[in-house]
Amino acid sequence: MYILDAGNDRIQRWWPGSTYGVTVAAATLSSPRGIAFDPSGNLIVADYSSHRVVLFPVACPNPANQVCGTAVWNSTLRIVAGTTLSAGTALTLLNAPIDVALDGNGYMYVVDFGNSRIQRFPPGSTSSTSGVTIAGFTTAGGAGYSEFNSPTAISIDLNGTIYILDRDNYRVQKWLPGQPLGFTVAGGHGTGTTLDKIGLSYAMYLDDQSNIYISEFSNHRVSKWLNGNLTAGSRVAGNGTAGTTSYQLDSPWGIYVDANYTLYVVDQGNHRIQKWSLGAVSGITIAGQINVAGSWSYQFNLPTAITFDQYNNMYIMDAGNNGIQRWWPGSTYGVTVAAATLSNPRGMAFDPSGNLVVTDYSNHRVVLFSVYCRK
Repeated sequence: MYILDAGNDRIQRWWPGSTYGVTVAAATLSSPRGIAFDPSGNLIVADYSSHRVVLFPVACPNPANQVCGTAVWNSTLRIVAGTTLSAGTALTLLNAPIDVALDGNGYMYVVDFGNSRIQRFPPGSTSSTSGVTIAGFTTAGGAGYSEFNSPTAISIDLNGTIYILDRDNYRVQKWLPGQPLGFTVAGGHGTGTTLDKIGLSYAMYLDDQSNIYISEFSNHRVSKWLNGNLTAGSRVAGNGTAGTTSYQLDSPWGIYVDANYTLYVVDQGNHRIQKWSLGAVSGITIAGQINVAGSWSYQFNLPTAITFDQYNNMYIMDAGNNGIQRWWPGSTYGVTVAAATLSNPRGMAFDPSGNLVVTDYSNHRVVLFSVYCRK
Protein backbone atom coordinates (compact mmCIF):
# COMPACT_ATOMS: atom_id res chain seq x y z
CA MET A 1 0.00 0.00 0.00
CA TYR A 2 1.30 3.44 -1.00
CA ILE A 3 0.03 6.52 0.84
CA LEU A 4 0.55 10.13 -0.25
CA ASP A 5 1.29 11.82 3.08
CA ALA A 6 0.67 15.38 1.87
CA GLY A 7 1.26 17.17 5.16
CA ASN A 8 4.69 15.58 5.44
CA ASP A 9 5.45 15.97 1.70
CA ARG A 10 6.24 12.30 1.19
CA ILE A 11 4.98 8.94 -0.03
CA GLN A 12 4.93 5.98 2.34
CA ARG A 13 4.96 2.29 1.49
CA TRP A 14 3.30 -0.11 3.96
CA TRP A 15 3.91 -3.85 3.73
CA PRO A 16 0.91 -6.16 4.26
CA GLY A 17 0.16 -6.42 7.98
CA SER A 18 2.78 -3.82 8.91
CA THR A 19 2.24 -1.32 11.72
CA TYR A 20 4.41 1.38 10.14
CA GLY A 21 5.50 2.64 6.74
CA VAL A 22 8.75 3.46 4.96
CA THR A 23 9.31 6.64 2.95
CA VAL A 24 9.88 5.85 -0.74
CA ALA A 25 9.71 9.37 -2.21
CA ALA A 26 10.06 12.77 -0.58
CA ALA A 27 12.64 15.02 -2.22
CA THR A 28 11.51 18.67 -2.70
CA LEU A 29 7.79 17.96 -2.85
CA SER A 30 5.37 20.70 -1.77
CA SER A 31 1.81 19.69 -0.89
CA PRO A 32 1.69 16.72 -3.28
CA ARG A 33 -1.85 15.56 -4.08
CA GLY A 34 -2.04 12.64 -6.53
CA ILE A 35 0.09 9.58 -7.34
CA ALA A 36 0.12 6.87 -9.99
CA PHE A 37 2.47 4.27 -11.42
CA ASP A 38 3.33 4.34 -15.11
CA PRO A 39 3.57 1.03 -17.08
CA SER A 40 7.27 0.71 -16.16
CA GLY A 41 6.65 1.08 -12.44
CA ASN A 42 7.91 4.66 -12.14
CA LEU A 43 6.04 6.76 -9.58
CA ILE A 44 4.27 9.88 -10.92
CA VAL A 45 3.31 12.62 -8.45
CA ALA A 46 1.16 15.73 -8.83
CA ASP A 47 3.25 18.29 -6.91
CA TYR A 48 0.41 20.73 -6.21
CA SER A 49 2.10 23.82 -4.72
CA SER A 50 5.10 23.56 -7.05
CA HIS A 51 2.77 23.57 -10.10
CA ARG A 52 4.37 20.55 -11.70
CA VAL A 53 4.18 16.80 -12.16
CA VAL A 54 7.30 14.85 -11.20
CA LEU A 55 8.51 11.31 -11.80
CA PHE A 56 10.51 9.14 -9.42
CA PRO A 57 12.19 6.44 -11.55
CA VAL A 58 11.92 2.94 -10.25
CA ALA A 59 15.15 1.13 -9.40
CA CYS A 60 15.33 -2.64 -9.20
CA PRO A 61 18.72 -3.40 -7.68
CA ASN A 62 20.34 -6.72 -8.36
CA PRO A 63 19.64 -9.15 -5.51
CA ALA A 64 22.25 -8.92 -2.79
CA ASN A 65 24.87 -11.61 -2.37
CA GLN A 66 23.99 -13.46 -5.58
CA VAL A 67 26.97 -15.58 -6.62
CA CYS A 68 27.21 -18.65 -8.83
CA GLY A 69 27.26 -22.04 -7.14
CA THR A 70 30.82 -22.75 -8.32
CA ALA A 71 32.21 -19.31 -7.39
CA VAL A 72 35.95 -18.92 -6.90
CA TRP A 73 37.66 -15.60 -6.22
CA ASN A 74 40.90 -14.55 -7.88
CA SER A 75 43.77 -14.60 -5.39
CA THR A 76 45.16 -11.41 -6.94
CA LEU A 77 43.35 -8.42 -5.50
CA ARG A 78 42.61 -5.09 -7.18
CA ILE A 79 42.59 -1.79 -5.29
CA VAL A 80 39.28 0.02 -5.79
CA ALA A 81 39.71 2.87 -3.28
CA GLY A 82 42.60 4.38 -1.36
CA THR A 83 46.33 3.85 -1.64
CA THR A 84 48.29 1.13 0.17
CA LEU A 85 49.73 2.38 3.48
CA SER A 86 48.82 6.01 2.68
CA ALA A 87 46.31 7.44 5.13
CA GLY A 88 44.99 10.93 4.46
CA THR A 89 42.07 13.28 4.04
CA ALA A 90 42.36 13.82 0.27
CA LEU A 91 39.45 12.50 -1.78
CA THR A 92 41.69 9.81 -3.28
CA LEU A 93 42.77 8.61 0.17
CA LEU A 94 41.21 6.82 3.12
CA ASN A 95 42.15 6.55 6.77
CA ALA A 96 41.40 3.14 8.28
CA PRO A 97 38.34 2.13 6.20
CA ILE A 98 36.24 -0.14 8.39
CA ASP A 99 33.08 -1.09 6.48
CA VAL A 100 31.69 -1.11 2.96
CA ALA A 101 28.33 -1.47 1.23
CA LEU A 102 27.27 -1.45 -2.42
CA ASP A 103 24.00 -0.41 -3.97
CA GLY A 104 22.25 -2.23 -6.80
CA ASN A 105 23.96 -0.04 -9.39
CA GLY A 106 27.44 -0.94 -8.18
CA TYR A 107 28.26 2.31 -6.35
CA MET A 108 30.47 1.63 -3.36
CA TYR A 109 30.03 3.35 0.01
CA VAL A 110 33.02 3.27 2.36
CA VAL A 111 33.00 4.04 6.07
CA ASP A 112 36.20 6.08 6.35
CA PHE A 113 36.65 5.55 10.08
CA GLY A 114 39.74 7.69 10.65
CA ASN A 115 38.24 10.62 8.74
CA SER A 116 34.72 10.30 10.24
CA ARG A 117 33.08 10.42 6.82
CA ILE A 118 31.30 8.30 4.21
CA GLN A 119 32.89 8.17 0.76
CA ARG A 120 31.10 7.03 -2.40
CA PHE A 121 33.00 5.57 -5.35
CA PRO A 122 31.63 4.75 -8.82
CA PRO A 123 31.72 1.31 -10.43
CA GLY A 124 35.15 0.55 -11.87
CA SER A 125 37.00 2.80 -9.42
CA THR A 126 40.75 2.44 -8.85
CA SER A 127 43.33 3.69 -6.37
CA SER A 128 43.41 7.03 -8.22
CA THR A 129 39.64 7.60 -8.20
CA SER A 130 38.40 10.46 -6.04
CA GLY A 131 35.60 9.58 -3.70
CA VAL A 132 32.63 11.85 -3.09
CA THR A 133 31.88 12.71 0.53
CA ILE A 134 28.15 12.11 0.96
CA ALA A 135 27.94 12.22 4.76
CA GLY A 136 30.19 13.46 7.53
CA PHE A 137 31.64 16.71 6.29
CA THR A 138 34.16 17.36 9.07
CA THR A 139 37.13 14.99 9.00
CA ALA A 140 37.93 15.89 12.61
CA GLY A 141 34.56 14.48 13.64
CA GLY A 142 31.80 15.93 15.78
CA ALA A 143 28.33 15.43 17.22
CA GLY A 144 26.29 17.65 14.87
CA TYR A 145 23.74 16.33 12.40
CA SER A 146 26.23 16.75 9.54
CA GLU A 147 28.99 14.98 11.47
CA PHE A 148 30.13 11.63 12.78
CA ASN A 149 32.59 10.68 15.48
CA SER A 150 34.41 7.50 14.45
CA PRO A 151 31.67 5.78 12.40
CA THR A 152 31.99 2.00 12.14
CA ALA A 153 29.21 0.47 10.00
CA ILE A 154 26.86 1.20 7.11
CA SER A 155 23.65 -0.20 5.63
CA ILE A 156 21.77 0.93 2.51
CA ASP A 157 18.08 0.34 1.88
CA LEU A 158 16.42 -0.14 -1.52
CA ASN A 159 15.62 3.57 -1.73
CA GLY A 160 19.29 4.55 -1.46
CA THR A 161 18.91 5.79 2.12
CA ILE A 162 22.01 5.11 4.19
CA TYR A 163 22.20 4.22 7.87
CA ILE A 164 25.45 4.88 9.74
CA LEU A 165 26.54 3.49 13.09
CA ASP A 166 28.14 6.56 14.70
CA ARG A 167 30.25 4.80 17.29
CA ASP A 168 31.51 7.54 19.59
CA ASN A 169 28.22 9.45 19.46
CA TYR A 170 26.40 6.23 20.44
CA ARG A 171 23.72 6.54 17.77
CA VAL A 172 22.61 5.43 14.33
CA GLN A 173 22.11 8.21 11.79
CA LYS A 174 19.81 8.02 8.77
CA TRP A 175 20.71 10.04 5.67
CA LEU A 176 18.26 10.46 2.81
CA PRO A 177 19.82 10.62 -0.68
CA GLY A 178 21.33 14.01 -1.45
CA GLN A 179 20.64 15.51 1.97
CA PRO A 180 23.32 17.50 3.87
CA LEU A 181 22.11 16.39 7.30
CA GLY A 182 21.25 13.11 8.94
CA PHE A 183 18.88 12.38 11.79
CA THR A 184 19.00 9.91 14.65
CA VAL A 185 16.96 6.70 14.35
CA ALA A 186 18.52 4.66 17.20
CA GLY A 187 20.37 5.62 20.34
CA GLY A 188 21.47 9.20 20.78
CA HIS A 189 20.99 9.10 24.56
CA GLY A 190 24.64 8.64 25.47
CA THR A 191 26.35 5.42 26.44
CA GLY A 192 25.36 2.96 29.14
CA THR A 193 23.92 -0.48 29.76
CA THR A 194 20.21 0.39 29.90
CA LEU A 195 18.25 -0.40 26.74
CA ASP A 196 17.69 3.25 25.86
CA LYS A 197 21.46 3.58 25.39
CA ILE A 198 24.06 2.02 23.11
CA GLY A 199 27.49 0.85 24.19
CA LEU A 200 30.66 0.96 22.12
CA SER A 201 29.59 -0.75 18.88
CA TYR A 202 31.20 -1.87 15.63
CA ALA A 203 28.44 -3.46 13.56
CA MET A 204 24.77 -3.14 12.68
CA TYR A 205 22.20 -4.73 10.37
CA LEU A 206 19.10 -3.30 8.70
CA ASP A 207 16.35 -5.86 8.07
CA ASP A 208 13.63 -5.72 5.40
CA GLN A 209 11.30 -3.85 7.77
CA SER A 210 13.96 -1.18 8.43
CA ASN A 211 14.46 -2.45 11.98
CA ILE A 212 18.01 -1.86 13.18
CA TYR A 213 20.12 -4.47 14.96
CA ILE A 214 23.20 -3.18 16.80
CA SER A 215 26.06 -5.38 17.93
CA GLU A 216 27.11 -3.74 21.20
CA PHE A 217 30.76 -4.66 21.68
CA SER A 218 31.14 -3.21 25.19
CA ASN A 219 27.71 -4.35 26.41
CA HIS A 220 28.14 -7.94 25.15
CA ARG A 221 24.70 -7.98 23.56
CA VAL A 222 22.78 -7.37 20.35
CA SER A 223 19.92 -4.89 20.59
CA LYS A 224 17.05 -4.40 18.15
CA TRP A 225 15.52 -0.99 17.54
CA LEU A 226 12.14 -1.10 15.81
CA ASN A 227 11.63 1.23 12.87
CA GLY A 228 10.40 4.55 14.23
CA ASN A 229 11.10 3.76 17.90
CA LEU A 230 13.64 6.20 19.31
CA THR A 231 12.89 5.43 22.96
CA ALA A 232 14.71 2.14 23.52
CA GLY A 233 15.83 -1.08 21.93
CA SER A 234 15.24 -4.65 23.05
CA ARG A 235 17.91 -7.25 23.76
CA VAL A 236 17.81 -10.10 21.23
CA ALA A 237 21.13 -11.85 21.95
CA GLY A 238 23.50 -11.97 24.90
CA ASN A 239 22.71 -11.28 28.54
CA GLY A 240 24.90 -8.20 28.90
CA THR A 241 27.86 -9.87 30.59
CA ALA A 242 30.86 -11.38 28.83
CA GLY A 243 31.07 -15.16 28.93
CA THR A 244 31.30 -18.42 27.02
CA THR A 245 27.92 -19.99 27.80
CA SER A 246 25.28 -20.34 25.09
CA TYR A 247 23.30 -17.36 26.37
CA GLN A 248 26.33 -15.06 26.56
CA LEU A 249 28.51 -13.16 24.13
CA ASP A 250 31.97 -11.68 24.52
CA SER A 251 32.66 -8.50 22.55
CA PRO A 252 30.35 -9.22 19.59
CA TRP A 253 31.15 -7.68 16.23
CA GLY A 254 29.50 -8.49 12.87
CA ILE A 255 25.85 -9.56 12.61
CA TYR A 256 23.52 -10.89 9.92
CA VAL A 257 19.75 -11.44 9.89
CA ASP A 258 18.17 -13.88 7.42
CA ALA A 259 14.68 -13.94 5.88
CA ASN A 260 13.33 -15.82 8.92
CA TYR A 261 14.81 -13.19 11.26
CA THR A 262 17.35 -15.65 12.56
CA LEU A 263 20.30 -13.72 13.94
CA TYR A 264 23.92 -14.70 13.33
CA VAL A 265 26.52 -13.09 15.59
CA VAL A 266 30.29 -12.87 15.23
CA ASP A 267 31.19 -13.52 18.87
CA GLN A 268 34.66 -12.07 18.53
CA GLY A 269 35.96 -12.53 22.06
CA ASN A 270 34.98 -16.21 21.93
CA HIS A 271 36.27 -16.71 18.35
CA ARG A 272 32.99 -18.31 17.29
CA ILE A 273 29.77 -17.72 15.33
CA GLN A 274 26.50 -17.93 17.27
CA LYS A 275 23.07 -18.55 15.74
CA TRP A 276 20.04 -17.16 17.57
CA SER A 277 16.59 -18.16 16.32
CA LEU A 278 13.81 -15.59 16.58
CA GLY A 279 12.80 -15.29 20.23
CA ALA A 280 15.54 -17.62 21.51
CA VAL A 281 17.22 -16.95 24.86
CA SER A 282 20.36 -18.90 23.93
CA GLY A 283 22.50 -19.23 20.85
CA ILE A 284 23.99 -22.24 19.08
CA THR A 285 27.64 -22.35 18.04
CA ILE A 286 27.75 -23.07 14.30
CA ALA A 287 31.41 -22.25 13.56
CA GLY A 288 34.65 -21.78 15.44
CA GLN A 289 36.18 -23.33 18.53
CA ILE A 290 34.73 -21.76 21.67
CA ASN A 291 37.15 -19.31 23.29
CA VAL A 292 40.11 -20.72 21.34
CA ALA A 293 41.84 -18.61 18.68
CA GLY A 294 43.68 -20.40 15.90
CA SER A 295 44.46 -20.68 12.22
CA TRP A 296 43.12 -24.17 11.50
CA SER A 297 40.19 -24.47 9.11
CA TYR A 298 37.74 -25.00 11.99
CA GLN A 299 39.01 -21.99 13.97
CA PHE A 300 38.94 -18.19 13.87
CA ASN A 301 41.14 -15.50 15.31
CA LEU A 302 39.21 -12.34 16.23
CA PRO A 303 36.61 -12.52 13.43
CA THR A 304 34.85 -9.26 12.54
CA ALA A 305 32.21 -9.66 9.80
CA ILE A 306 29.69 -12.13 8.41
CA THR A 307 27.49 -12.46 5.34
CA PHE A 308 25.71 -15.19 3.37
CA ASP A 309 25.08 -15.94 -0.30
CA GLN A 310 21.82 -17.26 -1.80
CA TYR A 311 22.94 -20.86 -1.26
CA ASN A 312 23.22 -20.24 2.50
CA ASN A 313 26.99 -20.44 2.40
CA MET A 314 28.43 -18.38 5.23
CA TYR A 315 31.38 -16.01 4.78
CA ILE A 316 33.41 -14.93 7.81
CA MET A 317 36.01 -12.19 7.93
CA ASP A 318 38.75 -13.87 9.97
CA ALA A 319 40.58 -10.63 10.75
CA GLY A 320 43.27 -12.06 13.01
CA ASN A 321 44.25 -14.50 10.27
CA ASN A 322 43.89 -11.84 7.53
CA GLY A 323 41.51 -13.92 5.44
CA ILE A 324 37.91 -14.72 4.54
CA GLN A 325 36.47 -18.17 5.22
CA ARG A 326 33.51 -19.78 3.44
CA TRP A 327 31.51 -22.36 5.38
CA TRP A 328 29.02 -24.58 3.57
CA PRO A 329 25.71 -25.29 5.36
CA GLY A 330 26.30 -27.88 8.09
CA SER A 331 30.06 -27.90 7.60
CA THR A 332 32.49 -28.33 10.49
CA TYR A 333 35.27 -26.34 8.84
CA GLY A 334 35.76 -23.48 6.41
CA VAL A 335 37.75 -22.86 3.25
CA THR A 336 39.82 -19.73 2.67
CA VAL A 337 38.47 -17.82 -0.34
CA ALA A 338 40.50 -14.60 -0.03
CA ALA A 339 43.63 -13.74 1.90
CA ALA A 340 46.34 -12.15 -0.26
CA THR A 341 48.28 -9.33 1.47
CA LEU A 342 45.43 -8.17 3.67
CA SER A 343 46.24 -6.40 6.92
CA ASN A 344 43.60 -6.40 9.64
CA PRO A 345 40.60 -6.50 7.27
CA ARG A 346 37.33 -5.46 8.90
CA GLY A 347 34.33 -5.33 6.55
CA MET A 348 33.21 -7.07 3.36
CA ALA A 349 30.38 -7.09 0.84
CA PHE A 350 29.51 -8.59 -2.53
CA ASP A 351 29.10 -6.25 -5.47
CA PRO A 352 26.22 -6.86 -7.94
CA SER A 353 28.46 -9.18 -9.99
CA GLY A 354 29.48 -11.34 -7.03
CA ASN A 355 32.96 -9.88 -6.65
CA LEU A 356 34.14 -9.72 -3.04
CA VAL A 357 34.92 -6.23 -1.75
CA VAL A 358 36.99 -5.89 1.44
CA THR A 359 37.97 -2.97 3.66
CA ASP A 360 41.68 -3.49 4.27
CA TYR A 361 41.80 -1.43 7.45
CA SER A 362 45.50 -1.19 8.29
CA ASN A 363 46.48 -0.76 4.63
CA HIS A 364 44.05 2.20 4.27
CA ARG A 365 42.44 0.82 1.14
CA VAL A 366 39.48 -1.10 -0.22
CA VAL A 367 40.25 -4.09 -2.42
CA LEU A 368 38.28 -6.35 -4.75
CA PHE A 369 38.67 -10.06 -5.39
CA SER A 370 37.22 -10.87 -8.82
CA VAL A 371 34.81 -13.80 -9.00
CA TYR A 372 34.77 -16.45 -11.69
CA CYS A 373 32.57 -19.50 -12.04
CA ARG A 374 34.25 -22.84 -12.61
CA LYS A 375 32.76 -25.08 -15.26
